[in-house]
Order: sequence, then C-alpha cells, then structure tokens
Amino acid sequence: MPDLLQAVRRASMSAKPIVILLIEDDPDDAVLIQRSLSAVMKIPYQLNHVDRLQKGLACLRSGGIDVVIMDLSLPDGHGLETFDQVHSLSPNVPVIVLTGHDDDDFAIAAVHKGAQDYLVKGPVAGSLLQRSIRYAIERNKLFTELKQAEEALRAGEAKLRNITSVIGQGIYVLDREGRLTFMNPEAEKLLGWTEAELLGKEVNKVIHFLNRDGTRLPAAECPEIKTITSGGIYRDEESFFSRKDGTLFPAAVVATPLRDNDQIVGSVAAFQDITERKNAAEELKRLNELLAHQATTDPLTGISNRLKFSDTLNAEIRRSKRYSLPLSLIMFDIDHFKGINDTYGHLAGDGVLRELVHLAAANVRLNDLLARWGGEEFMLMVTNSALDHASMVAEKLRTMIELHYFSGVGRVTCSFGVSQFGINENEDLFIKRVDEALYRAKDRGRNRVEIA
Repeated sequence: MPDLLQAVRRASMSAKPIVILLIEDDPDDAVLIQRSLSAVMKIPYQLNHVDRLQKGLACLRSGGIDVVIMDLSLPDGHGLETFDQVHSLSPNVPVIVLTGHDDDDFAIAAVHKGAQDYLVKGPVAGSLLQRSIRYAIERNKLFTELKQAEEALRAGEAKLRNITSVIGQGIYVLDREGRLTFMNPEAEKLLGWTEAELLGKEVNKVIHFLNRDGTRLPAAECPEIKTITSGGIYRDEESFFSRKDGTLFPAAVVATPLRDNDQIVGSVAAFQDITERKNAAEELKRLNELLAHQATTDPLTGISNRLKFSDTLNAEIRRSKRYSLPLSLIMFDIDHFKGINDTYGHLAGDGVLRELVHLAAANVRLNDLLARWGGEEFMLMVTNSALDHASMVAEKLRTMIELHYFSGVGRVTCSFGVSQFGINENEDLFIKRVDEALYRAKDRGRNRVEIA
C-alpha cells in the first residue's frame, strides 16, 4: 500500500508540475485566476484553461489532472449537475468551486456532495487560492489513503501520528461511543487541548459541535457521530469549535467511518480553521459593494450618477411597456451657473449643487430617482406618472428653488423640461425630447417649465 506520508508530500514537494484544470467561461475571471496563480505559486504547476464543461470533461478523460477549479454556471452546464458530471467522471480528482456572492448555497451544496473547497469569484487573494489548491490536493489524497488504511489505523497509531503531523489540518479519531482515541499536533494547536487531556472523553461534550450562537448541537447532529451510526461520509462547511479557553472559531469538517473487518468501530474527523477564509470573503464582499456604490454615485452630491440613472430608466421603460404604466422625465439645470462660478468661485458653485440636490431630494417621492446628469444638469424620473402630474412636480421644484436662499450666493433659478414616455419610442428619443424641452425653457427666458 502506498505510504500516506509520501502521498501527502507528493502534492507539494514533487518536481513534477501540478496540473490544474480551470473550467471558466468568463475570460476576465479566468485572467484573474491565472494572475493570482502566477503571482504566488511556489511549486511547479501547469494550468489548462477551458471555457466549456464538455471540454473540461474531455480533459479529465485524457487523465493527468491533479485538481479542478470550476465555475458552476457555464454555457453548457449549470448548478450542481455541472459539479456532478465532473465528480462522477473523476471522483478522485479534488474540485474547487468558484461562486458568485449570490451562489453561496450552490457552492456549499457542492462541498456537501464532495467538492474540496469553494472560493468567491472576483479579485481572489493569491495566497488564499494557493492554499485552497494545496489543501484540496492534500485532503483528497489524505482521505483516499485513509480509506485504504482503516484496518491498519488502530495497529499503526505511531505511524498515523507521524503522517498527520505534517498536515496543516486538525485530525482526531473517535471510538464507536464517540470517545477520543487519537488527536494530531495540529488539532492540539487549534483547540488548545492536549491529546492526553481529551483521551477517553466524548468530544461532542468538550469541543464540538456548536451552533453559530454558541449553543450545543445534540450528539446525533455531529458529523463524526452521524458517520458512526450511518456509515456515510459527512461534511460540514461551517461548523463551530470551542477552544480550551472558551473562544469559538469557524471550521470546515469532514468525517469518515473507521472500519475493522467491515464493522464500524469509530470515525476519523479532519477540520481546519476557516476564519481567514471567511474574513477574506467578507472583506472582498465589502470592497465589491464599495466599488459598486462608487461606480453608480455622483461623488460631489451623493445622488445617483448618469450610469445608474440610465440603467434604472431602461428597466422602468421595459416595465412601462409591459404593464402600460405612465412614465415621465424632468430635466433641469441651473440658470447662469457659469456666472456663479466666475463670480463666487468653484467651491461656491459646488456648494450650490449640493444645496440644490438636498432641496430637491427632500421634495420628491422615494420611488422616483434623482440623478446628476452632468455639470449643472439634473434628471428626475417620475414613475407611474403622466405628463400633467410630472409638470406639477417640475413647477413645484422650480418655485421652491426660486424662493430658496443659497448660502453665500443668494437667489438661484432653474429651467425645466418635461416629457412623458411614448409607447413606440426608445430611451434615446425619450431623453432627446426632454432635453429639447429644457432648451426651449432656456430660449424663452429661463426659470420656467416647458413640456415636450
């Protein structure tokens, strides 16, 4: 039987390159993965990239693949069935699933089905990707060898200790009653307990398992107990362990039954602290949300920018056509704004823009969208409103602005154009008509409302 220590070390120390199969149809995400690998991989590797599931299956049939990184949403495959095809074809090849923020449930379900790990798509941290690949290979080889070594496990405890001491995961062995019979140094390090302190004790009552709120799960719900009673392999992508000092940490756990002469005599559980991975995923989510906000928000006034307005208008036009709902636009800009900048300075002009937005935003409905169109021009989308109501809104805003005293500048006026969406026109024509109405208001003396 191949030596388990050699099997584990082969993934990270062999001169032979690790062959990685990347199944990803989005070229941008594929480039991010390739760059992350090239930046941090300290061992030889070969990356084979395909953009279709069937191409990936063909590569697996050819053999020689050490690890698969795959998206669950492909042009020729979607969801868990995509993973099932890969896993059923090459059950001994570890699979790392790529997931978007909205697809975490699919990814976790894939882990329960046999995937080794999952990563959130986006600018993946290189070190996280490298570690995930290394862990995937190590875990896959470890449990393949452990299944073959179950009969020798009880008789070769010293050998097992040597093997597990080089693996960066906690491993412990339970007897059929759930009492600890073995724990490796990494488990001691992660838990703060020594093997001697826990030998013969029911692990569930000491370290595992816990809910997110710290309450203890019944023993029957724990993977290492369930595998003893059912004989199946159980995975929990986010469990919680309790350290000796009482602190909790999130962990990914895999439990497999331990057999002797075809009789289940206990279980083997492997776990790893996923705090760093969770923190990295949460930080990435926060950064993506920040970038999305910055991409759709005007930095000076804090309202939506032209990009956000155009996207929303497009959706509202489709809704208007589908349900025959009225939709109107109000476009307005500040009269003689250049004179304000020239007379009082650009800082004062910026103050007028912010004050104007504050005044307008406080006097429009929550379901209407106010956006800065460009410079001193603004656009207001008035949903479920015909031309007459939109005109009244425009006149109300015009009057309020005219009567308002702007700090350091005094009186300011605005010109308004109003149009209602025509069922047979497109977005460009709709905007063109309201723009023309605004310029008629300018030509006819400013500080007025014109209807398209």
